[in-house]
Amino acid sequence: MPYDSNIHHRRSIRLKTHDYAGDGVYYITLVTKNRRRLFGTVVNGRMVLSDAGQIVCDEWLKSAEILNEIALDEWVVMPEHFHALVSIRAPKDNRPYTNKCDPPVAKRGDNGGRTQISRGADCGL
Repeated sequence: MPYDSNIHHRRSIRLKTHDYAGDGVYYITLVTKNRRRLFGTVVNGRMVLSDAGQIVCDEWLKSAEILNEIALDEWVVMPEHFHALVSIRAPKDNRPYTNKCDPPVAKRGDNGGRTQISRGADCGL
């Protein structure tokens, strides 16, 4: 069912006085659609990751390698959700947020006139 403001009465849980653009530690929760157990199972009290769960782990760890302004704290992958604490540090001197990878670059090559998108070699993507 698409969001309809006439029947879905969501209210923001954000603090009106807090500057969410500044430095801080943020608690993140991601949940799979319909709480499907896509990320693995718990066996004898230990999480056994599925391929999708391993991707969640790998990509979360890459986040800190790619983004200069974040630092990862505690995190956990569960069968149908992911919890994490992440520190976000605002850039110094009001410069924009940066990425440790070269940005995608459009190149027109000898491929029949089609445009190719490539990423920096150090990005690991």
